[in-house]
Amino acid sequence: MSTPGVAYLADGKLMLVMPGQRPRAVESKFVEGILERRAEHRRRHGWRSGGMVWNVNRPAMPDMMEGAMPGPDDSNPARFLSVVDGEKPGEIYYTIETDAIGGVFHFDVNENYERRLAHKQDLRLADLSRHPVDGQLACTIRHPDGSSSLGVMRNDGGGLHEVTAGDSRDESPSWIPGQANSLVYQSAGIGRDASGVIYGLAPYGIYELDLDNNRMTTLLELEEQDCLSPRIDSTGTLYYIRRPYELRPPSSIWRAAKDVVLFPIRLTWAFVHFLNAFSMFFAKKPLMTAGGPRRKGPDKRSLMLWGRWVQVDRELKAGGDSDKPLVPRTWELIRRSTNGDEQAIASGVVAFDLCADGGIVYTNGVSVFHLSADSHSGPGERLARGMFIERVSGLRL
Repeated sequence: MSTPGVAYLADGKLMLVMPGQRPRAVESKFVEGILERRAEHRRRHGWRSGGMVWNVNRPAMPDMMEGAMPGPDDSNPARFLSVVDGEKPGEIYYTIETDAIGGVFHFDVNENYERRLAHKQDLRLADLSRHPVDGQLACTIRHPDGSSSLGVMRNDGGGLHEVTAGDSRDESPSWIPGQANSLVYQSAGIGRDASGVIYGLAPYGIYELDLDNNRMTTLLELEEQDCLSPRIDSTGTLYYIRRPYELRPPSSIWRAAKDVVLFPIRLTWAFVHFLNAFSMFFAKKPLMTAGGPRRKGPDKRSLMLWGRWVQVDRELKAGGDSDKPLVPRTWELIRRSTNGDEQAIASGVVAFDLCADGGIVYTNGVSVFHLSADSHSGPGERLARGMFIERVSGLRL
C-alpha cells in the first residue's frame, strides 16, 4: 500500500507531509512581504499609535456572517483558505486571505517557489478544485453579506466569474470525472430576520451543476441531516460528510442563569481591565502583574465549520495529545453507490479528499488518516498530527 503525500490547513497555516518526512509549513513570499511592510510601518509610524489603547478592531459579526473560518487577526495577518493538487506531481494551488486583499497562488514544492496568479482587494476564495483535464479551477467566492457562490477561473488565475447566485451558501465545488464541464457542490439557503441579519441556514444538500447547459440537478437532500463536501469518483460513487442538522445551537436555561449570576463579576472585571489600560497609557505601569506575560494571539475556543461553531476547549486543555476528534462522531464520512446504498466508512470527520489512486485522506481535526483503495472503514493509517486541522488534500508524488 503506497502512502500519498498530503497537504492540510491547520489554524490558517499550510502544512505539507511527504512520505517518510516530518510535516513542514509552506512559507509564502506573499505573506512574508505583508509582514515586512507592517514591520516597516511600525518602525516609521509606531510612535503615533503605540501608546493608544482605544484601537478600533474589525467589528465582530454574527455567528453565521463569516465564512467557514474566522478571518485574519493582528497576530496572524494572513490565512490559507484552501489547497489543491496541481497539474504535475509536486505542484499545488492555494488561496490566501488577509484583512485587506486575497489571492490565488501556484507553488512548486520541489523548487520551493511561489507564483502569484491573481490578487484583489476583499477577494475571499476557498474550496479550490482543479479540473483533471483542462486545469480549470473551481472555487467558493465568499461575499460580505454572509452568502457565497461558486466561481470558475483559468489555471493561470484569470477569467474568474461566478456560476451560481442567490441568497445561499454554495460551497465546496468538485469537478465530476468523465464529464466535460460539470460540478458537484453543497448548498444551503440562508434565513434572515427583518433587518437582514442571518438567523440560520437550511440543511445543506448536494447538487450537480452542468456548466455547458446551465442546468442544476438535486443529488441528495435530507431533512434532518447536513450533506457536506461532496466528491464523486471515476465510478460515479458519491462520497460526502453527513452530520445532524441544527438550525441554531439549542438554548440553555442554565447558561442564561449563569450569565445573570456572573454579570456583576464580569462587569467588575471589565472595569479593572479599563483602569489597567488607563494606567498603562498615562503611567506606563500596569495595575495587574499576576498571571505572567500575556499570551499572543486570540484565545481560540471554537472553530466555524460549515456554518456551525465547534467548541475546542477540550483539545486546548489536552495540549494536543488527545486522539478524540474535534467534531462529534455523528459527523460521518459516507460512501454512496450509484444505486443509493450507503456505508459509513469513518466517524468524527472534519474534511476529506479522494486520492488519484482511489484511496482517501481525511482528518478528524487533530490527525490526518489514509484509507487505501481497498479499505472499507477507518480509521486507517495515521499520516500526521496537528491542531485545528480544517482542510486536507491528497498530493501526487
